[in-house]
Amino acid sequence: MASVRSARTTYSSAIAGATEYSDWILRLFGPSIRGAIAEVGIGHGSYADRLADQPGYTGIDLDPEAVEAARERLPHGRFLAADISKREAMQAVGFGAFDTVLCFNVLEHVADHGSAACNMLDLLRPRGRLLLFLPALQSLYGSLDRLAGHERRYDKATVRELFEGLATLRRVEYVNPLGGVGWWINSRVEHRDLDSTAVNAQIRLFTRYVMPLSRAVTPLTKGFFGQSLVVEAEKR
Repeated sequence: MASVRSARTTYSSAIAGATEYSDWILRLFGPSIRGAIAEVGIGHGSYADRLADQPGYTGIDLDPEAVEAARERLPHGRFLAADISKREAMQAVGFGAFDTVLCFNVLEHVADHGSAACNMLDLLRPRGRLLLFLPALQSLYGSLDRLAGHERRYDKATVRELFEGLATLRRVEYVNPLGGVGWWINSRVEHRDLDSTAVNAQIRLFTRYVMPLSRAVTPLTKGFFGQSLVVEAEKR
């Protein structure tokens, strides 16, 4: 990326406290999260809080302030500032050192996502897995995406093209259809602040009331629609 944007400007404050949402995302990947773990884009630290005490964990972020905050809060963890699109920086993290690489709501921020995908795969040992949680469907792109610094949203075809010849896709599924409907409505509204009272209220409402229902509906829509895309790419 051309410049370092503060991690804090890429998400609403309510999302950092949405523990049910973070737990749900981790449960989506279940046993695929194993062994030595590299988390790319620690951001608000919700996943680091749950994973950093595991042996072999490394947290990575482009924003040095996010890295320093994680080091202060979780002194037993390994945290590094690195740009995932830069090969030398990722080589310093440790090529071939990890069984799992997590990248949740991060790749959409990276202009050169092709290089980033290659570099993250190179962090893995053979048969290791890159686990991605991505914003889905370009038709849902709106002012909230722009405010968050999203370069794009993803669909199944985009993911297949991105990993063609690089990895074996073990899972590509849409999740959270009701969230997708809400994001589509928001895409028709011109938001001016990602951390506004209205946006944060929507997050709290979704987490408490809508998310359980959306999880129940997901098996019916995972082939074609959802707010997010779950991807598991296995290194060859």
